[in-house]
Amino acid sequence: MLDRLSDTNRRAFFEGVPLTCVPGNAVVGLVTGIAMTKSVLTVPQALGMSFAVYAGSSQLAVLPLFAAKRPLWTVLLTAAMVNLRFVIFIAGLAPHFSYLSLRRRLLLGYFNGDIIYLMFSKRNFPVGWQPGKEPLRHRGDAPAALCPDCRRDHAR
Repeated sequence: MLDRLSDTNRRAFFEGVPLTCVPGNAVVGLVTGIAMTKSVLTVPQALGMSFAVYAGSSQLAVLPLFAAKRPLWTVLLTAAMVNLRFVIFIAGLAPHFSYLSLRRRLLLGYFNGDIIYLMFSKRNFPVGWQPGKEPLRHRGDAPAALCPDCRRDHAR
C-alpha cells in the first residue's frame, strides 16, 4: 500500500518509523491500564476510558479524582487542562499542513502526540508543502499514511 507514495515520501516515512515505534508507547499503555484497574475502576470501565479518553496523561490525572469521589465537573476540567498541550501542538503544525484536505488534517491531528510533535519540530521544516514532510510527520502512523486521499495530497 505504500507504493502509492513517491520515493521521497516513502523514504521519509520509513525514516520516521523507528522514532516512534518504540516499546515506550506500549509500556505507557500498560502502566496506565494497570493503574486504572488497580484503582477505583473495573476492567470494563478502564477499557471504556481507554477508548473514550485520548491521552494517557489525562487518564492518570483523573484517577485520584475518581478515587476521592470528586464532582464530574472537576474531573472534566482536570482532563481539559492536561490536554491543553494539544492546542499548542495544533497551533504549531497548522501552517505546515494547511494545504491538505480537512479529512487529512483531522487524521494527522488524531495521530499527533508529544513525541511525534517534538521530533517533527526538531526538523525545522519550512511552512507549506515539501516532499517528504508529511510522511516523516507520520512517524510510523501507518493508518494516516495509507489514507485513501494520500495520492492526491502527495501529488504536488
